[in-house]
Amino acid sequence: MADLAQMQHLAMGVLFVAAGGAELYYAAAVAYLPRRDVDALRWPHIIWGVCMAWIGVDFVVHPQRNEEETRRHVTMGIAIVAGSLGLALEKLSGDLEKDKPLTEAMRLIIAACSFGLAAVLLFTFPMPHADALPTVNVNATRDALNTTLTATLNATLNATVGGVGTAALNATSAAP
Repeated sequence: MADLAQMQHLAMGVLFVAAGGAELYYAAAVAYLPRRDVDALRWPHIIWGVCMAWIGVDFVVHPQRNEEETRRHVTMGIAIVAGSLGLALEKLSGDLEKDKPLTEAMRLIIAACSFGLAAVLLFTFPMPHADALPTVNVNATRDALNTTLTATLNATLNATVGGVGTAALNATSAAP
């Protein structure tokens, strides 16, 4: 990964796949399971809501080139979180299955408006140039983390095993 933005895009993709997988599982349950089993099946709605809300939070913290793009991303993120929570709560309540007027489904209306706003902002967002995005030196970050973890492991082994930390660690890392 070259930078934080790429890592966040990958995370969003994985979260979209997880949310879609939960929905496909629920759709298969509706098609093949008895109604009472489907009514008791809540976890796909929870997984979907959590994944989509997490994507919204990712938009809020996503690095941008300037203040206007940051504002747009924060608005998109908040809209996605609001839409995710509204639709997930509507799904969990079981109200989507009932025949009722749309005016009684306020969570659904809020979710639709929120996702609509996010879609408009996303489609009208100016495409960034690759050299304009901030970058994170992932290798330096990884190396610093490895150094810290190795020092912590050595200190723990020295404290618990009586001074064999470095020797044990070196012997383990030298083994094929």
